Amino acid sequence: MKLWIILQTGIDILIFFIIIGYILKGNFKKDKGNAQSDITQDLNTVTKSLKEILNESDRLAERIAEEKKIGEDLTRTLNAKIQEFEKLIMKGEQVARQYQQTQNTSSSFPGSEERYKMVAKLSREGLDREEIARITGVQKGEIDLIRNLNET
Repeated sequence: MKLWIILQTGIDILIFFIIIGYILKGNFKKDKGNAQSDITQDLNTVTKSLKEILNESDRLAERIAEEKKIGEDLTRTLNAKIQEFEKLIMKGEQVARQYQQTQNTSSSFPGSEERYKMVAKLSREGLDREEIARITGVQKGEIDLIRNLNET
């Protein structure tokens, strides 16, 4: 909207200077016969210039509308990416809490039975075997075995 106001102000100033220029050049002669012809010619020139300016302002308005649409599309895409990022952060925080719990559990219960229960729990929550191995310290082959046993 601000760009359109600036554009319109520029056009108004241009028209003002064109009219002042014709007045200062003395194109408005006192001789009515010749003056009428000169005025008509001047008005035709001004009209042609105004049509060109109007066409250019229409092209600029279309370009502004296109740029606005691109900006809105980028904003939507950015908002979607932000939501994805927030979900990943939440999942990362959850994994970190589970890791902390695992560390607390493994120090309290050094037996492998507790670690196997943790593997089953993390597997049900959808973590892949690399994440589970990193969190629990259980080997990947054991994780696959525990998963297979729990599926049956």
